[in-house]
Amino acid sequence: MELLKEKLKGFNLKNKKLILPIVGIIGILLIGLSSFGDEEQASATIDQKQSDTEYCNELEQKIKSLVSAITGDTGCIVAVTLESSGEYIYANQNTVDTDQSEDTGGGSTTTRQTHKSEQKYIIVEGENGEQSALVVTEKKPDVRGVAIVTAGLNDINYEDVLSSVSSMLGIASRKINISQKAE
Repeated sequence: MELLKEKLKGFNLKNKKLILPIVGIIGILLIGLSSFGDEEQASATIDQKQSDTEYCNELEQKIKSLVSAITGDTGCIVAVTLESSGEYIYANQNTVDTDQSEDTGGGSTTTRQTHKSEQKYIIVEGENGEQSALVVTEKKPDVRGVAIVTAGLNDINYEDVLSSVSSMLGIASRKINISQKAE
């Protein structure tokens, strides 16, 4: 503590003039470091994209686990069909310019409007230097239908499987086909 007091006493006016530029440089470095974290977050968002095939496989595994829990058949077969491919919504920046002018000549008034709209996607650079648009939202494809083939199926299990899969996927029960496995 004494050493710090001595250094502060020895601090003269000449050194005080250096404080402002040093603080400015430190501020610039802190701003640069904070933007580095944003790039990592953006690249993590891009890497989280899931293919339609992976999504379909994930749904099939979840349904298979559900059907196995209800019927006891661990070897059930599940096939999911998707409506279309997924959709990505990208971050963008819209610029709208509107100009309006009036001309009052010869007893009549003419109004002239010009409307210009421009949309630009926000581009981020990945770790390896590749550029891509920043994904804000990923919309998964809708399920078109589900086919399930399982053993140990009876009237009670059939209704349980049908209602469980329907509510899990949020689809109508008419889009689900459940069949008894041949023995």
